[in-house]
Amino acid sequence: MIDTTNLIIVLIVAAIICTLPFIAGYLYIKNIIPVRTVHAGRGDKHSFRDDSSNIRITPFDTFYSNGKKVCPKNYDVRIAEGDCMAARGIGNGDILFIRRFGDGEDKKLSSGDILFIRKEKDGRVFYKIREFDHLDEEGRAITFYYGTDNKSVKSSSPHCMDKIDGIAEMKFENKL
Repeated sequence: MIDTTNLIIVLIVAAIICTLPFIAGYLYIKNIIPVRTVHAGRGDKHSFRDDSSNIRITPFDTFYSNGKKVCPKNYDVRIAEGDCMAARGIGNGDILFIRRFGDGEDKKLSSGDILFIRKEKDGRVFYKIREFDHLDEEGRAITFYYGTDNKSVKSSSPHCMDKIDGIAEMKFENKL
């Protein structure tokens, strides 16, 4: 016969085991990292959107770059929409980890950096990526993208430094 103490212990253990999946599910749902789009197409193909994607990423998902584990929570996670950076290995649907510049942070850019550029059109904000070449005499970023033949095409206008919000530091193929 089971005494009262053992019965209470069994019930407590059963309750804990039964609630663990609910707690894990709650933590997973509560920690979803938003994944939005970033325009990676030719200038004349802009969608002027900054949409949420249907990809779900949490801090529990594992990403590795150069053999080191990377926490997606530390980045602005974007999905490339377009293929103007295919020559740089960034294709349509790839996941980019963007390191955003902090307020007042000195924006040190190097030739070849993939810039995360804020654009505004008709009261809407969207983002695009372009490869950085150099600064012009007015301190604006001269950028380019790649055409269908993978040849670089200079962007139609330079970008003011206050519109450059970050740099794409890592790229992952979308296998989600």
